[in-house]
Amino acid sequence: MKLLIVRHGETYDNVNGVVTGHRPGKLTPKGKRQAKAAALRLKSEHIDAIFSSDLRRAKDTAKEIAKFHDLPIRYTRELRERHMGALQGKSHDVYFEAHRKSGLGVMEFVPKNGEGWQDLYKRILKFTKSIYPKYKDKTILFVCHAGVSQVLISIYLHTPINVAMHTWPKNGGVLALSITKSRAKVLKNTLV
Repeated sequence: MKLLIVRHGETYDNVNGVVTGHRPGKLTPKGKRQAKAAALRLKSEHIDAIFSSDLRRAKDTAKEIAKFHDLPIRYTRELRERHMGALQGKSHDVYFEAHRKSGLGVMEFVPKNGEGWQDLYKRILKFTKSIYPKYKDKTILFVCHAGVSQVLISIYLHTPINVAMHTWPKNGGVLALSITKSRAKVLKNTLV
């Protein structure tokens, strides 16, 4: 299977240092250009299926890419960003202060009413396992978010999640992976 991973374009929350989580997120003019650039980068790529987070910022990015491919976009909650609970809509400073006050490690900290990294990992792993058998000889596209991209890197490149989470995927970046049942290799990476 060939997997193309695209992070959505820049949002106003990204620019303003706001924790977005499951909020829709609106692309900035730069974010719209990044989505169009990702679409052009993938224009000549044969794609068999497009899966996208159902959050607005990912949907708007996926729609740009889909303009060059005669395929429906399959929106799914499974590719949503990590739910940040009570910290959604707050500044990154508020998030980091809540994390510091908890006294927990990065992997153990879970925002109130939100998801931790392990929760996100389990959600994404379950989704990828459901996709592989049907598309093992196909090229598929995931349009998603920074946290989801980091977890996908952890899953497919066998990198510990606490290492992969320090990869900060750039908006509109593309990561192409060749995946077999037992391993994956990077074909192209503009994600980071």
